[in-house]
Order: sequence, then structure tokens, then C-alpha cells
Amino acid sequence: MAFLDSFDDKTAFLRQLAAIHWPEDAERVADAWALFSESYQHVPSCVAFEWYGPLNDAPAWKLFLQPVDLPLAKAWKAEDHNGDRFGECLLHTFTPDEACQLLDKLCQTWRQGLALFPNNAATPAQRAQQNTARALDLMFESARDALVFYTLRNELGLGRGDAYVLLSRLEAIVRREIELSGELAEICAQEPSIGYHAEALAYKFFPEKLRWRADQLTIALTTDFAAVRQHLAAGLAPLEFFTGQAPDSHRYVIRTCRIEQADWEPFSYENGEIDEQTAVRFACDGQDTIVQLRAPRQARIRLQGEYTFFVPSAPITFEIGGDESTADSERFVSTCESALWYGLDGSAAEREAGKYRLSHAGGHLTIRLAKADFGLRASEPFRVMLRREGDRPSYWVRPDRVFSRLIFGRFSPAAYGFVINNVPISSADGS
Repeated sequence: MAFLDSFDDKTAFLRQLAAIHWPEDAERVADAWALFSESYQHVPSCVAFEWYGPLNDAPAWKLFLQPVDLPLAKAWKAEDHNGDRFGECLLHTFTPDEACQLLDKLCQTWRQGLALFPNNAATPAQRAQQNTARALDLMFESARDALVFYTLRNELGLGRGDAYVLLSRLEAIVRREIELSGELAEICAQEPSIGYHAEALAYKFFPEKLRWRADQLTIALTTDFAAVRQHLAAGLAPLEFFTGQAPDSHRYVIRTCRIEQADWEPFSYENGEIDEQTAVRFACDGQDTIVQLRAPRQARIRLQGEYTFFVPSAPITFEIGGDESTADSERFVSTCESALWYGLDGSAAEREAGKYRLSHAGGHLTIRLAKADFGLRASEPFRVMLRREGDRPSYWVRPDRVFSRLIFGRFSPAAYGFVINNVPISSADGS
């Protein structure tokens, strides 16, 4: 570009650039580049997606049918793990369905450009460009497949729709990803630069890792998928994680009753000692879930919900102050923490905090959650993390497997407790 006098004609410039390596196909290559550029407009753009999204890593990800509740790999580092908490790259910016739709458009538009791109590479430079375009096509497809997989897994776990149909769709994704890993491994063998991440100073994937991943997915078909089919045949919930009955899970089964009739559960300190001053109880009142907290005056309680499984909501902090004569609006103050990191600007953060309707009932902080405000359907479960802040914090569910994460800070998925309505999740047909 430094040698051009004018940049007025973008198309002419691209054709001139393409002609350096594709003198006979410059027009087609330039048109393909234009579609590649257009496809990038569909990347879900937010900080969380850039840091934890699947575009760099998905071809090497396992796909966990049985939830493991582990964080996503950092996109800018080479880490020897991947998790299934897919919503960490979405937060409040995109819903899972929106992200899946955008990635599908990304794939479709890139593939249109790839169809125009010449497939008769004759020089090393042409082969490198051709292989890179093909590899990106597979990487984008794999990223879309990963988010679709985990979105469908939520549907299966929550009993939405026909379980056998959902399981078949999940299996089809895994089988395609096995093929895709093999295709990408062949391209990597031809073009050694593919898979290398400059910021990480390491390879995100390479032929051996891709073949290992294909083997892991093949094993999952004969183990995890077979186990879920057995659960369905026995009339059981397909994925017990979503019922809060998996090993080491903590759950509170709520009833349709007055909050005063619900049982208290105490908080505990990190060493396991009971916090005698702090407790929580839950109840259901029509379309509202009620959370009531018993805490000392001047306490600060942090609540982080997960109303869509594996999609953490922005934390809300409740300040308890004043005395019995103080109005509720002054005695209880709620604040949305780290709002911008979670994709919420000033007004959106205020609206998010406003969803938690606070009152003073029976001397306790009472929080009403309208199910519709949080996208909860009927009697579906959700997860919530509760912590009393201070020099010696206490927890409703004590943390385990603590991770230090940008956006999330010191974060432990194990500190989520399940809030379960006393209604079983359907085993097969979602009815």
C-alpha cells in the first residue's frame, strides 16, 4: 500500500494484491477475500469471547456430554485442558442461541468465499494460502459445533424436547468433529504454520493432538452416550448433573410455600466451621422464586446466579445497613459488580440489579426473582453462588477447585448450589 497513490478503489487494490501470487485468478481471489472479510463481521464480538471463545481452540476441545463444570481454556495461552462452561465466553452480551446463529453465518459466508478460491495451487505460496483458507473453514465449523453442542446439552439436561432426538443431534456433532479433526490434521501436516498461536508462543493444535482428540470423541460415543441411552431406557433423567444429584453437588429442593415455612441452611467458613449468623432459605411463590438471607447488620452478601446452565450472570452485591426504622430502599442496596466485563453498560447494569426485588420481611433480606426476568421456564432448576464478604468470608456452598480468571477473579464453579423445584426433570419426551 505504501507504493500506491490512491486507495479509492478497494476492489482494484485487492485484485492488484491478489495478482502477486495468483496472476491468472486475481479476480476470483479478490472476490473470495471480500467474502472472507464479510464473514468476520459475524464473529460474536465482546471481551469475553475474545478471551475465552472457541475460535482458536475448538478443534482440540473434547466435547463433554457428561458435565465436568470446568472453565474454558484461555484463548491467548496454550493450556493443557479445556472445560465445558461454554457461557464464560458469552455472559450477558449474547445468548447461546444468538452466538450459535452468528457463528453459523460466519461459517456459511466463509464457505462461500472458499468456493470461489482457486483449488489448483501450483506454488508454495498458493498452497499455503489455500491450506490456510481450508483450515480456517474447519476451525470456524468446529467453533460453531462446540457452542451448538453445549446449547443442545442444556436442552437435554433440562428435559426440553424429545431426549432421543436431542441425543442423536449431539451424537451427529461428535461424529462430524471426529471427521473434522482428521481433515484438519492432514492440512496441518502439509502446512506446519497452521495451529501456531503467536501470542501463546505455542501450537494450539497439531496433527498428533487432533488425532488424540478424535480418539477421545470416539471413546465418548461408546461410554458417555451409551450411558445416557441406558438412563433414558430406565426412565431416568438423562444427565443427573442438572438435577443437582451428581457427586459433590449441593442442592436445595424448594416447595410452593410461604418463605417462613422453608428450612434455613447455614453458611460455613472455608475451614468448614458453621457461620452461626448467616443462612439462606428458598421458596416458590407462583412465578417468583424467593431467596431470604439471615445476616448480621452491616453485612455484605454477594450473589452470582447461573440461570442458564454454564452461563454465569454478573454478580450482585447486597449491602445490609440501617435499622428497623430505615426504609427498605435505604436499608438494602444492590450493586451489579464488574458490569462492563460481563457485557452490561451503565443502564443495563442498573436494570440487571433491579431484577432482584428487595424487601425487609421478618427481619431478613428477602429477594424476589421473577422467573421470566431470568429466562427460567416453569419449574426448571438454576444455580446460585452466595458469599458473605469480609475478612473471613463464609459461603452457602464452600468453594473447591478454585481458578484465578480474568473477568471472574478467584472463581470456583463448585461453589454454586442447585435450586431445585420439587418437580422431576422429564426423562425422555420433555412433557
